[in-house]
Amino acid sequence: MIEIRVAEPDDYPSIVELGRIATNEAPAYDQHTFDPEHALESLERLDRLGWIQLAVAQDEPVGYMLLVVSPRLWHEGLDVVSAGMFIIPEFRGGTIFARMVEAAEAGARAAGADGIDIGTSSGVNFQAVAGVLERTGFPQVGTNHRKILR
Repeated sequence: MIEIRVAEPDDYPSIVELGRIATNEAPAYDQHTFDPEHALESLERLDRLGWIQLAVAQDEPVGYMLLVVSPRLWHEGLDVVSAGMFIIPEFRGGTIFARMVEAAEAGARAAGADGIDIGTSSGVNFQAVAGVLERTGFPQVGTNHRKILR
């Protein structure tokens, strides 16, 4: 049974390890060296700006979605934006991602957000991710483009 829940600070070391796996897998991060200390500090900062949705199997995190609550730029209101997500390969292809998206949407509603943006930028399984998002009510509204600056 996979549990979907909000991460606690005790989960951070496991999320950092998932981040290491994600960084090694994703072509978008080929230019970067994974830094676990920086990753832990980043998780702590991100958690203050929103929350971390976690998928847990047998007490071990197997996936995460980093979510940030942000004020809308041009008018009143809030948005929630995904700042990263990952599910370890052996747990992909089932319902975990769709359940994480549903939990993220519920969290965004509870935070009073007007909208939620979930995107992919890693280059890993983005077609499958887009399909799940569209089936769960998230139409595509744009695209990501990345240029490495250093």
